[in-house]
Amino acid sequence: MAKKENVQQVPMFTDSQIASIGKCARCGRVLTDPTSIMAGIGPVCAAHLGFDSDHAPERNFDDYDPTPLAEGLVLRRGDGGLRTNVPHLCVHHSPTGFEWGFGGSGPADLALNLCELWLQRAGYAGKRMKVFDGECFELAFAWHQEVKWKLIATAPQDGGVLPYTVLQAVFESLSQEDEDAV
Repeated sequence: MAKKENVQQVPMFTDSQIASIGKCARCGRVLTDPTSIMAGIGPVCAAHLGFDSDHAPERNFDDYDPTPLAEGLVLRRGDGGLRTNVPHLCVHHSPTGFEWGFGGSGPADLALNLCELWLQRAGYAGKRMKVFDGECFELAFAWHQEVKWKLIATAPQDGGVLPYTVLQAVFESLSQEDEDAV
């Protein structure tokens, strides 16, 4: 991996620590409400995604699953389309949405948003960059293609749940590679 300047150490957390971090997965602000903390998203951001203040679906928002990331990466297909517990925080490759099970633009955007979510939940505060629609951490952008190939492209086409421990191992590996490169 290429040397990156000013790379911060990305802290890694256990499942219970993630719930206690209390950062919104969409905007990164500190959460204080226990329901918001467990959902990983605040009421304002939940409303942007079509959820009410308790984060329950209020309208058909068929690609977001409110399962906490601490329970694993949710990848589901159904009559209503695709569902995942990674919110659309930014778009760079695929304005038509997320995908998995191959190495295309939909899986690349899912990986980019997973990296962004992971870093936000970890309290990372590095440099940000503009992408096609929105912005993300430069580190999320640097990691996302590797995450695509290690996690998203290899996921079964019909979906499932990738265990949190698998996600944590990939992100710990990436964090260690960046630490070694500095």
